[in-house]
Amino acid sequence: MSDYAFANPTYDCIITQDTNQINIIHTMSEALSSNAVLYAILSLNSEIALQKEYLDSPDISIEDQENEEELLNDLEQVFMEFIDLYKSHLHKDKELPSIEELLHSEL
Repeated sequence: MSDYAFANPTYDCIITQDTNQINIIHTMSEALSSNAVLYAILSLNSEIALQKEYLDSPDISIEDQENEEELLNDLEQVFMEFIDLYKSHLHKDKELPSIEELLHSEL
C-alpha cells in the first residue's frame, strides 16, 4: 500500500505511515488552518478509498489482510477526527464548503 502522511488534530502532530509502521514526525505548535484540515480530509478520503480497493483486490495475501484492515480502521478513525475538527471550522467560517460538498466535489 502507498505511504501517507497527515496531521492528527487530537494529538497535534504529523503522522506518517510506511511499510505498516506509523511514526510521529513533528509536534505542531499552532492550530491547523481551515485549508490544512480541508486538504487532510480530502487526502484521507482518497487514501481510505485506495485502501478499501486494495483490501478487495486479489493482490492482498491472507497474511497481510489483518494488518491492512487495521490500517484502514486507523485511517477511518483519523478521518472522523478531522471531520469533527472541520465542523468547528465550519461553525466559525460560513464560506467553507459543507462536508457533503467537500467530499463530493471533483478536484
